[in-house]
Amino acid sequence: MSEEGGPWYTELGSCHFCVISSTAEPDPNPTIAASPTASAYLILSTHSVVGFLEAAPMSRGHIVLLPREHASKISDLSEEASSVMGFWLPIVSRGVMSGLFGPKWQDNDESWNIFQANGKMAGQTIKHVHFHMIPRPRPEMKSAYGETRDPGEIFSYEKRREKLGVALRSNMQDEEGIQACQLIRAALKKEILRMKLKGYLLHPSRRPQVSISITASVFKPSVLRRQLAPALAYCPIYDSAPPAYILILDPATAAMADSKAPPKDSYTTMDTSDPTLIGSHCQDPYCNQLDFLPFRCESCFGTFCLDHRSETAHKCPKAGDWARRRAAATAASSTTSGRTTLAVDTPRPCASPTCKKVTSAAGR
Repeated sequence: MSEEGGPWYTELGSCHFCVISSTAEPDPNPTIAASPTASAYLILSTHSVVGFLEAAPMSRGHIVLLPREHASKISDLSEEASSVMGFWLPIVSRGVMSGLFGPKWQDNDESWNIFQANGKMAGQTIKHVHFHMIPRPRPEMKSAYGETRDPGEIFSYEKRREKLGVALRSNMQDEEGIQACQLIRAALKKEILRMKLKGYLLHPSRRPQVSISITASVFKPSVLRRQLAPALAYCPIYDSAPPAYILILDPATAAMADSKAPPKDSYTTMDTSDPTLIGSHCQDPYCNQLDFLPFRCESCFGTFCLDHRSETAHKCPKAGDWARRRAAATAASSTTSGRTTLAVDTPRPCASPTCKKVTSAAGR
């Protein structure tokens, strides 16, 4: 799958999916791929993969995921494109299910199908490799998620071609489907951000260091798989039009995501312990960022994005509280042994079983 600075697509011709890929440029915040001949509501648009709402859905939230590389059948797909698709399938699956059924979808054992067809007899209607992700809600949930069609229809070439042709000619998208697309898009953002924090995804502005040692891992298949997979999916750094995401091997660190120097009045700490904060709205009233790394202000204890983490930027109502607590903690610790370290944080009780004092000038 050659990506040496060329276009995002190949063999445009009459391929419907190549038309969508050509208009959906890599973007961490995809919305709509629109063209005179084909349009789609996007949920994912990277340098190698595109995901969007199915035009003739089998159920609410039916998503199509495909590689930008044009290949009629999966046997024609390159090793690099296959590796990238294998990487994104579970990530998008988690985004789809979390967006539709909530964060506890795994506890409730929710179900979904992943279909991939090769050839007319298998039900393939567009000669471009693609995967269908079809949520399958429980029978008692039909009132909330609507009716679902028989999944066997996807294997019928004539039925699929007829329904797809009507949907493409009318260019209609039901409102429930669009709403589901928005929910999936937001959930997928959170999932991608978690992958970034774990070190499997990196912003294209940073150059990853990937090293491969095959001989040292020949008897350890799990290690070999971890080493080879990022290499196969790795995209080189481009002078123009970089990929939306790059796969890496090394773990992510806080410094990796924090590309800006902290302001002088920034008394904040990156807060990734609470997964509900990841992807939530910045608490600054004039900021609309959704996909951001959360920073906790140590003065007002609010959660802010990187641009509004300083007290001046978010106009902190308790500006200077952190400095005053720091001074009080320093004065309190000057009478103790040198082994005590300050823990300037939310007021909490002393850990001693005989002491009930609550203070913010705590020591560890």
